[in-house]
Amino acid sequence: MADRSIEDVLSLARAGQLSSAEKLCLESLERAESAPVWLALGSVRARMGRLGSALQAFERAVALDPANLEARLARGSALAEAGRGPEALAELEAARALAPRNAGVLAGLGTLRENLGETQAALALYDEAIALDPESVAARLNRGALRLRHGRAQEALKDFDAIAGTGVAAAHVNRARALFALQRDGEALAAAQAALALAPEDPLGWYNKALAHCALGDLDAGASAFARSKRADPGLYRQLAADPTFGGWTDLDPDPATLSAARALQKQAVCDWSARGRAMREVRDLPRLPNAAALARHHYAFVFDSLALGFTAAEQHELARHAARAFPARAWDGRSAPRSERVRVAFLSPDFRDHPMAWLGGPLLAGLDRARFEVFAYALNPDAGDPQRKRLLGLADRCVDFSRWTDEEAAGRIRADEIEVLIECGGYCEGARPGILARRPAPVQASYLGVPGTLGAPFIDYRLSDAGCTPPEAQPQWSERLALLPETHLAYEPPGEIPPAASREQLGLPSDGFVFCCMSNPLKIEPAAFGAWMRILRGVPRSVLWLHAESEVTRANLRREADRLGIEAARLVFARRIARPAFVANLANAGLFLDTFHFGAHTTALDALWAGVPVLTRPGETMASRLASSLLLAARLPELIARDTEAYVEAAVRLALSDSERGKLRARVAAARNGAPVFARAERVAAVGRALSEMSRRHRADLAPGMLILE
Repeated sequence: MADRSIEDVLSLARAGQLSSAEKLCLESLERAESAPVWLALGSVRARMGRLGSALQAFERAVALDPANLEARLARGSALAEAGRGPEALAELEAARALAPRNAGVLAGLGTLRENLGETQAALALYDEAIALDPESVAARLNRGALRLRHGRAQEALKDFDAIAGTGVAAAHVNRARALFALQRDGEALAAAQAALALAPEDPLGWYNKALAHCALGDLDAGASAFARSKRADPGLYRQLAADPTFGGWTDLDPDPATLSAARALQKQAVCDWSARGRAMREVRDLPRLPNAAALARHHYAFVFDSLALGFTAAEQHELARHAARAFPARAWDGRSAPRSERVRVAFLSPDFRDHPMAWLGGPLLAGLDRARFEVFAYALNPDAGDPQRKRLLGLADRCVDFSRWTDEEAAGRIRADEIEVLIECGGYCEGARPGILARRPAPVQASYLGVPGTLGAPFIDYRLSDAGCTPPEAQPQWSERLALLPETHLAYEPPGEIPPAASREQLGLPSDGFVFCCMSNPLKIEPAAFGAWMRILRGVPRSVLWLHAESEVTRANLRREADRLGIEAARLVFARRIARPAFVANLANAGLFLDTFHFGAHTTALDALWAGVPVLTRPGETMASRLASSLLLAARLPELIARDTEAYVEAAVRLALSDSERGKLRARVAAARNGAPVFARAERVAAVGRALSEMSRRHRADLAPGMLILE
């Protein structure tokens, strides 16, 4: 076939006249075989969806001309699409031998290595391709997408930016995804619009546009863009919707109000408070959406994520009751519980790992009186080699890994084990499985740890707490009956061997000047508390605020807010996560721990007190806001509980400026380790045991759950 005829085939293919293009190729091959013609025929058949016959055509092209690079690349691509990875790899390596410095070949090899799960090899090939051709669209797209999937959105964005001017819609589609991952939602919207300008019917472009509109709070525009995506390609739309990256909407169309609220809460988690007001409005309104019952399963994580918004106890209760609708409750089937002397107690948790469960739940697993209790542990998290998981499960009398079991299977095993009191320790947090409890596998079901608030669920009978966190008068805002333990409900296990503390210089702290700290999750930091902290820094010259923040986005947001409030950003010092013993040791470099307001510290506050650092708190009306104040009461340090924000600021400044007062206070904090109820672990475990015994007693006497006040 002459070059002119090849052009005719390509013209017909571009016009969508694939049958005519195929016919032209076959007519030419009847006259004389030619590798370019077989290659053209294979390309046409591939576009027709006839992969097998396309592959045969490519194979013939390679046989006629083994040095034909384009034919080898086409055959390698077809083999990969057919799932014949090793053969595809061999073909592309042959192409690489023909053109070792061809960026396209290297990018193709990288794609294949990536599909085979060889991530590092793929990255190396993409790097090599880009070094040869910095504007290689295939290499930039693939490397950027791979980086994005591994949480390296900033690096991915650089790849997509490099090819944004090539006129390739996919570059803008992927830019939108990277910008969305970085919470740069306005820019993500612009990138989605740029993609659609090049490919007006691209369903992914429309889907990205919808996500960006929802993230910006434009619900109508979001709904319209979702509809366009669905219309453009219903099948791909459903795949995108079901993908966890895009929300996991397996049963419903994506809901703009839910997505908008979720994004506003994500911004709170990185201390971007620009959408805080919107978050409060939208989360508060979720229970009243027209299809609220169907959407509940997409909302239950909001119960924990919204604790820092400052909702009232009544508002938290309403949201939790709404979330619980995602898990239809079954009634206890009336089977007689075992009448053995010992009570079978089980702990159900997704956090048998290096997590607060290890040092707040571990003491219960180890310390409950085995003459009265038989202790089971049901792990929802898989075995990832974490030594804490092995240690914790080893503390129970019996343990079972539920990580691969369905809710129904797990509930069946709990029934078969004849558990009398089932204690859930995950609430609505990541990895928790409320659906197991909704199946009512045990006659008595209680909540501990997890969400410091009501779960709003009829299948949870009790919440283990204390009067400092939840006074008896708080009962109306709880679906569970409160089981109020004396002093504090937390049984704290300190680190075993604490190493010497790092120096201030090693931690990035100034060699002199006062160090305030808050090592809580940045999710808990909110504008009122941060504003008070900036007032405190202003009142204590040369002082710094030491915060825990892994994310550079979080750090940038807090620095920007400090600057807005007139405090030099350099006075914020950031720490990253380290092993717990070293973390507790290093806390000793702080002079005062400043608690957040709406969602306070509990495990971290205990760590600070154990390290000898006073904790200053300002409680509210909810359990989440009263955690630290309860601990301070049990530490016999009531003067560290401020009645309001003004008293909080005044106390912090006064303690920082008075070496004498602070020295006396630190001596009392240190003394608390040896005698205060907050650290009397055996007593705390015994109190939990008394509560569990009383729950069992009421059940065996056929009494309904009722508030328990333990002495």
